[in-house]
Amino acid sequence: MTINLNKSIVMKKIILSISLLLALGISAQAQSDFIIRAGIHSVLNPETEINTANVKGGKVGWNLGADLRLGNFLYLQPGVHFYSSSLSVEAGSSTVDDFKNSTRIQSLKIPIMVGLAPLSNAGDNFDLVVDAGVVPSFNLGFSDDDNLFDKDDLNDVNWSGRVGAGLEFGFFAVGAYYEFGFNKIFEDGDENFSIIGATVGLKF
Repeated sequence: MTINLNKSIVMKKIILSISLLLALGISAQAQSDFIIRAGIHSVLNPETEINTANVKGGKVGWNLGADLRLGNFLYLQPGVHFYSSSLSVEAGSSTVDDFKNSTRIQSLKIPIMVGLAPLSNAGDNFDLVVDAGVVPSFNLGFSDDDNLFDKDDLNDVNWSGRVGAGLEFGFFAVGAYYEFGFNKIFEDGDENFSIIGATVGLKF
């Protein structure tokens, strides 16, 4: 009960802080940019046994979404992104025929980032950006051809932190990030997940 209460208090503080930052960003922003992004990523989930199979990360998935950047030198950047992630699955029991395939998980991520663009006032078309924030993820579904898992094996909502950096050349943006999970993807997983990824995008 105490752990759940503490988590609830922490989440309320995070939501309140984000709301204040959003209000300040909208009222004091020097500019706003809309950025469409596409990218690849890999879930770095340690090998763990779920039901009769061993599951681990390392396979490449793809993602597509958009961010709204509010501000200039200091900015707030909420976004919405669709992720299709692949996990490697291998038989973990002699009662199951040997196989190795992928389980694909679809999720909706809503990153809320705070960042710096230190070269934004330099007057040229080049900029360096660094940011950090929180990322709630909502599981939309998964594909498992061998029916080893069902929706009850996955957490419906995942929380993670993210740090990233990028370069922007006029309308073109490239970036890389590392995402560290605050929880496990699977209910019976052994360790929290993490994600590495890279994106390319167009800034309007």
